[in-house]
Amino acid sequence: MCHTRQMGDSYYTDAEMESATGLPIFHVRRLITWGAVSPAKGGKGVVRQWDRHAIRHIACVNALYVAGLSLPMAHTLGMLTPARVAIDLIDPRVQTKAKKRWFDPQTALRALEKSDLVVLIADGYLIFWTMAKRDPIFVGKLSADRSAFLSALDYSKFAECNPASLSWEYQPELAADPAQQEAADILQHPVSVNTVNLSLAARVAMRRLLGIPVFFS
Repeated sequence: MCHTRQMGDSYYTDAEMESATGLPIFHVRRLITWGAVSPAKGGKGVVRQWDRHAIRHIACVNALYVAGLSLPMAHTLGMLTPARVAIDLIDPRVQTKAKKRWFDPQTALRALEKSDLVVLIADGYLIFWTMAKRDPIFVGKLSADRSAFLSALDYSKFAECNPASLSWEYQPELAADPAQQEAADILQHPVSVNTVNLSLAARVAMRRLLGIPVFFS
């Protein structure tokens, strides 16, 4: 199962998790059923308790879900985003240069940090990943019925969560130059682009969880 307890982590109730992430509890129950997330304690008749590791992922799922993806696809993309380990640096127990800025009640949040992980969805189906101001990288596309992520990257050895909870197929031809160039051309002249900042979603969730005001400069 995903998201085992982290050493020294605190526990939070369903209500605290829902308030921090914005994802309604009935959707979280669906994620639990699929093996996409699991509480640190409780479940099956026992009061659930969540750690911050799971709450950050749920916040990312919610960000992608409200951007228009299905819940299974929001979980899949949130989990398979390259370099997603950076999301877990957004924690009050992790020593980073940005820690004081992120968790200081007197300091406004920045909408975009140089290390932010951002997912771009072009024309409703092409998936790009970028970190702050770097050039976007085409990593795959949604299937015609939007039920699967057709990935240019091979996640067959991915072990961060229950593989059965992920809806993806490896299509190595998407990593080849023709597909990459076609996707880049569409991103240059898209009909629409949804920009989802997963790092910001995690920062907002952590501040809410810790009772720190969420405001921007």
